[in-house]
Amino acid sequence: MDFRAIPRSLAAAALGIASFVGTTALASAASPLPAGFAAPLPQNGDRAGEEQPMVDRNFEVPAAPPLSVEQAIASFTLPEGYRIQAVAQEPLIHDPVDIAFDARGRLWVIEMSQLMLDADATGELDPKCAIAVLSDTDADGIYDQREEFASELVLPRSVCFVGDGVLAILPPEIVYLRDTDGDGRADSREVVDRGIGAGLSNPEHAANGLTLGIDNWIYLANHGKRYRLGLDGSWQIDAVPQVGQWGLGEDAWGRRIYNYNSAPVHGDLVPTHYLVRNPELGRAQGVNARWAHDTRVWTGRVNTGVNRGYQKNTLAEDGRLARYTAACGPEVYTGTRLAASDHGDVFVCEPSGNMLRQLRMRESEGRPSGENAYGTERTEFLVSTDERFRPVNLANGPDGALYVVDLYRGILQHKVFLTSFLRRQIEERGLDKHTGLGRIWRIVHESSEESEPSSRVDYTRLDGSALVQCFHEPNAWVRKTAQATLVARAMRDGGLDAATVQALERASGDRESAPLARLHALWTLEGIGALRQATVLEGLEHESHPKLLAQLIRLGEAWADEPATHEAWQWLMDHDAAEVRWQLGLSLGESTHPTALGQMVQMLARHPQDAILRTGVISGARGREATLLDRVLAHPLLAQNHAGQAVVARELARCIVRGADGTAIRRLAERTASVRHTGLRLALMQGMADGVPKNPGDKRYRFAAAEPAALERLAASQDSKLLERLAHLRARLSWSAEAEPAPELSPEHTEAIASGLRLYAETCGACHQSNGEGLAGLAPPLADSEWLAKPTPELASIALFGLSGPIEVRGETWNLTMPGWAQLSDQELADVLSYVTAEWGPEPRHVAAEELARVRSQQ
Repeated sequence: MDFRAIPRSLAAAALGIASFVGTTALASAASPLPAGFAAPLPQNGDRAGEEQPMVDRNFEVPAAPPLSVEQAIASFTLPEGYRIQAVAQEPLIHDPVDIAFDARGRLWVIEMSQLMLDADATGELDPKCAIAVLSDTDADGIYDQREEFASELVLPRSVCFVGDGVLAILPPEIVYLRDTDGDGRADSREVVDRGIGAGLSNPEHAANGLTLGIDNWIYLANHGKRYRLGLDGSWQIDAVPQVGQWGLGEDAWGRRIYNYNSAPVHGDLVPTHYLVRNPELGRAQGVNARWAHDTRVWTGRVNTGVNRGYQKNTLAEDGRLARYTAACGPEVYTGTRLAASDHGDVFVCEPSGNMLRQLRMRESEGRPSGENAYGTERTEFLVSTDERFRPVNLANGPDGALYVVDLYRGILQHKVFLTSFLRRQIEERGLDKHTGLGRIWRIVHESSEESEPSSRVDYTRLDGSALVQCFHEPNAWVRKTAQATLVARAMRDGGLDAATVQALERASGDRESAPLARLHALWTLEGIGALRQATVLEGLEHESHPKLLAQLIRLGEAWADEPATHEAWQWLMDHDAAEVRWQLGLSLGESTHPTALGQMVQMLARHPQDAILRTGVISGARGREATLLDRVLAHPLLAQNHAGQAVVARELARCIVRGADGTAIRRLAERTASVRHTGLRLALMQGMADGVPKNPGDKRYRFAAAEPAALERLAASQDSKLLERLAHLRARLSWSAEAEPAPELSPEHTEAIASGLRLYAETCGACHQSNGEGLAGLAPPLADSEWLAKPTPELASIALFGLSGPIEVRGETWNLTMPGWAQLSDQELADVLSYVTAEWGPEPRHVAAEELARVRSQQ
């Protein structure tokens, strides 16, 4: 049946959805529960006072029985010329959520076999999940043999190959697993990091997507750290912005992409570890950029079984999903088996809509953007009429094909956010039945040439020269695997043989070869500790490709304090390409050379309105903001560009005030009062006002000194805008020569804060972030939030029972739902509140478990 052609009576009912929402009596009268079904109890995702009319009764919702692979293929619609086949299916695999191909061509499958077996998540934390390794023993392209590398796991999330083992997310830990005796099973387990408890309590918002980057670091989605295994076997851990929800992809140049449930593709414009190096600035720009804006989707069936299908604009008039609600698993296609025009495009899963989108990508001034490749036809790259088709992740394969991870089940939504509306449908339509299934699909285009099956290529057996030659392959998976194999070999053997190192050096400087081949050669040399400054300097002098030139600037940071490096960088100050300017601005901050600060000012003077460059430079000026400001105010080029000077000065003034150093603030006030240009003085005052907390009384801004006389002089101004900002500033600064020191915390309070920090990282940090700044579209900030000044009983109620918007936080409206955490103990929640009030509230507050128990008992 074509569900676009619904009967007129149903169409009329669909047109009435907007007025129908919020009319429970009408909904109940028109759509009574069938016999044998009781009204569901309130669910975690229910919002107080929100009606959930049974709009699904207005549509002819097709049944959702489990289909065989052959039937499932018949349910798919792909563009002409594309073919899809199952390369793995039940009973070989169960409930797959992620995959990875190793250097031997084997397919690793991460199985969450206990995830949401029913609407109550019964048995979800039972240790019955596995990491399976599949082999294609007869080289027919279909995996037919299974080994379990690790079993009896609880909700594993991802793996990444590094060294002679795999890094794995096994909540609440990230562990390094190795098979030391060659029997195919992990027998060595090293804990690399902890604090991933959200993977157990809130699987939708926890670290995932382990990805080995071209720069030899391992990155994750929804996690504020990156990891690297050193040549000596030790682990390095570094801070990065926490971005994305489920899934992480990477383009050929190492820029990562990710998404959020309602936003199909966000991505990085610059390497992101720089962007969090200055806490006074906060997160610099160049991360979490929106690469696609169109959220309208075109599914192949009625989709009433989505969590908030009762809300206006969730479903279209024909009952199909209207917009993204579960976007996940994005991947940049960098293979060779789709159509040639597909290379570099982004593919995105939408499991609630049983579809995949292809975004046709283009780039301008270093900023990628994409549009639905089939939007004009009102369809998607792949749609299915099978409600159990749940694409949750994508991968480029060794053979150049695109692989799709199909969780294949009825229930998708986790209980933490499950609504009564969806639970009723789950139980009425049997969507909680037939679990333990799963498929891995392979998509190719008929125009592509069949390559040698991946199972016949074992990259671990290739010699160094052959691996270096792999850098010329058009399939990025092959290039990345060759690089990782060489670096792993250097870890194992204490380095590479001289012939291989020489081959790498030749490849890195071969101007006749493709820029991507040179890119991998350079980062391999870096990864094995054999990159020479001369190689980088030669590249900086002769390279013409902007993206490779940006990478060379970054690689030059190993010699950031060398005069030769700064001389080479100086020649690039006026480069036309945005990505070159951005990287140079970021790399200068890694240098302590005396000329670096002057070069940073030059960059700001040339491009003050470029927010990525501006904040990137300031991110590298931590502790030097005042000196940088003095130079900005004195620079002749900026003196002729007051608008540009003002925007830079405002940003720097904000950073100085956020540092909460009374001496620095006093000096800044004097500098501001001495500025003659009205607009510049106002910008400095605005920056100072931006830097103080929203609420008066913050303990960090109590200074044991008299108020700066400059503030009184500024108060004599006739500029109403300046006076408004000055009043805001003075109300939040406390100056007293006899100020009392902050009281010392009791040992019990200190212990509660430490416990709360650990619990916050495991349960709250995925959304509210480790720095308390929240995440756009997902969670409001806690840092400097007026909500932390509310009475303890109110905070306890929010922690226990959640909160629904709209609410206002720091002047911004948030219309979201935070689930309650009543499953945590009173003591655990009390410790979390003790931590957040001490870290970001106006005053430390030792919250007692008894206060949580009292609020819990009153509900």
